Amino acid sequence: MESLSLDISRQLLEAGDVAFFAGIVIMAIISWSASQEIDANDKITMQWNLKGKAIWRSNRRFGLLFSPIIAAITGLFLSFLAHGGGRGLSLELLNLSIIRVGVAIAFILAHILHLGLVLREIKSGRK
Repeated sequence: MESLSLDISRQLLEAGDVAFFAGIVIMAIISWSASQEIDANDKITMQWNLKGKAIWRSNRRFGLLFSPIIAAITGLFLSFLAHGGGRGLSLELLNLSIIRVGVAIAFILAHILHLGLVLREIKSGRK
């Protein structure tokens, strides 16, 4: 029974690791795809107010890499928490594994939303 517990724990840890790695790869592909439609000199809106007006902008490279870098840092932190815990199967490990997958998905969706809004703004001519 102890062996089964360790196998499931290892699989949960690996699922979280794979989810974050895949998420960062997907975000990088999305950023690369968006970069094909954004001129090198364009500024990317990073935040909007409630009326839809840009609050602050950044250069293209920073804007495209910001979310993947934050996701990678978050993923490393969550991996540290997950791998630093006990060796047995526990409810905490199960919850942390589910949270890691959910956070990876949330980062991907937020990145898609952000770059979609940026591309819509650029194509409409608002800068």
